[in-house]
Amino acid sequence: MTLGTLRQTPQQAMANTIYYLEPSQAVTVPTRCVVGQQGSQHPQAFCVLTMVAAPGVGIDYFFPYRHGVPQGMTVPANPMRGAIAITTGMNGCALEVVFKNGNYVFYHDRNASSMGSVAVPGGVGTICCRIGPDSYWDATWANQVFSQQQVPQYQFVCVFVGNFWHVGCFRVASNNAGTVVHSGGPGLGPNIGSSYVGYFNQSIRLMRP
Repeated sequence: MTLGTLRQTPQQAMANTIYYLEPSQAVTVPTRCVVGQQGSQHPQAFCVLTMVAAPGVGIDYFFPYRHGVPQGMTVPANPMRGAIAITTGMNGCALEVVFKNGNYVFYHDRNASSMGSVAVPGGVGTICCRIGPDSYWDATWANQVFSQQQVPQYQFVCVFVGNFWHVGCFRVASNNAGTVVHSGGPGLGPNIGSSYVGYFNQSIRLMRP
């Protein structure tokens, strides 16, 4: 399925297609951006996403992996329908989303242990979503990937439709250059049964389907 399907019907798209952000597109600071779709050199069930930074005008949102203190991406409470919030792949980090002062703030929590170093003026807000490696990591699959000298990655994609953020998690194996070699299928660890993880908003913490 295409990027357009992901924006319109994320639950269906996430259940049937593996989405992955091309890592060379990433930047090191949070930014509004425009998420696009790479050409069709991959199988139909695999969609490589691209990201072009567009500060102040982009319809989508990128939040980066950073050494040290995580840096959040602030997203308005009611972004455009089909807006995407995305980061690079994870292999031990955590996705955390906080609602604070009328906005969402998306974080890529390095090693799933760095949020305590985030100084948030006025308090930490309300955690709407947190998914760490205890939920997504599949040790058996990861060890198989490592044995082939590849890197296991879990790609999180969040899409805003119907007043909810819909969350997808996709596992892929990449080589040392970051190029995706193959996908890992729908098994996503002990607590996530499919690529569509669930949905959340400012009032409802992540709900699993």
